[in-house]
Amino acid sequence: AIISGYPPSSVPADVSNDFLAMIMEVSGNPDPFRDRKREEMERARRIVAGLEKPSELPGLVELAAVGNSLDFFLPPSVIEAAVRERPSFVLDHREELAKRLATVREILYIADNAGEIFFDIPLLEFLAGRARVFLAVKERPVQNDLSLEDLSGIDLPAEPVAAPAKVGVYLSHASEDFRRRFLSADLIISKGMGNYETLSEMDLGGRCFFILRAKCWPVARSLGVKRGDYVAAFL
Repeated sequence: AIISGYPPSSVPADVSNDFLAMIMEVSGNPDPFRDRKREEMERARRIVAGLEKPSELPGLVELAAVGNSLDFFLPPSVIEAAVRERPSFVLDHREELAKRLATVREILYIADNAGEIFFDIPLLEFLAGRARVFLAVKERPVQNDLSLEDLSGIDLPAEPVAAPAKVGVYLSHASEDFRRRFLSADLIISKGMGNYETLSEMDLGGRCFFILRAKCWPVARSLGVKRGDYVAAFL
């Protein structure tokens, strides 16, 4: 009955944002995921610290994708085992990404869940050696996504830019600074399903590279892959 109130053009992120707004209003808590997010970030930091980091682009994209695949509600042993499995991309445009990096001057990297940032940093370091890199994070807490306040104490190889406090990317709610960076970037790298759900509805001229694991059937169907498959592709 609730879903019937949304037009056919709606994406899952629209529903998520409405439910999150209701949760915050009813609970009176502007950051209901705060404690869980801190736990996820600390666990991810420890896991990545114990890994041997790849140095080349293909492996760095794999590491970033593994970060998106993790469900931090799982036991630590299960998470650590998943990290050590190299993902196989069903949609794999990493060679095209390498070619484009030879000419790009500005990259906008759109972060996803807070814990993922530690899996992203090695890739961000690689990119920062080739272009100016901006890291889009939420201006305020939303779900367990990475927000500006979460960056304290993290040595970032990219310049933070505040994205709307929404699941996904909504230019209609964005600041002028974010819109400028979004429109001027030669290359956009998007992490996760929420960002994919909204960005895939826009005409981005083929400049958006998606890194994600299709963890639900609607996203998997839209990508033409199976649930659980990895994607690293221009779409």
